[in-house]
Amino acid sequence: MSEFDFMNRAARATGCGILLDVNNIYVQSYNHGLDPWEYIDGIELGLPGEMHVAGHIEQETDDGGKILVDTHSRPVKGAVWDLYEHAVRRFGRVPTLIEWDQDFPEFSVLEAEAEKARTIMKRVLSSSCHPTAGPQDLSPQSSIDPAIKSQDDIEAKHATP
Repeated sequence: MSEFDFMNRAARATGCGILLDVNNIYVQSYNHGLDPWEYIDGIELGLPGEMHVAGHIEQETDDGGKILVDTHSRPVKGAVWDLYEHAVRRFGRVPTLIEWDQDFPEFSVLEAEAEKARTIMKRVLSSSCHPTAGPQDLSPQSSIDPAIKSQDDIEAKHATP
């Protein structure tokens, strides 16, 4: 069972909404070779009650590879903003929190991050591309994409022309 399928089932069974941690979805998808856009698409409409975005760092592994670590201590990366925009297109207006739990910057940096989220939300909600509520194809699919081997692969796969 995919994680998003588990999240959907747990939310339906408990009547509790989902806190959609967009940065965490991006980081874990990168680290496990999954597609974060598919994860967002797999979450049922109406379930997310709040979204979080945060920064992450890259860290080298013992074997010379690279992993991402969800640190909540850096500005939100561009690829995470792109994924957040995709989530806003899918779910509409959902309260959003900028997570920053350590290495606190000046308030103006936090304020600028919050403004980015507001700008994305406004742009998406005012566009004709905003989704309408209705039936979606949410059939479970394989979440592992063998073509995704790096952060660049994720970004290239979902680049806007």
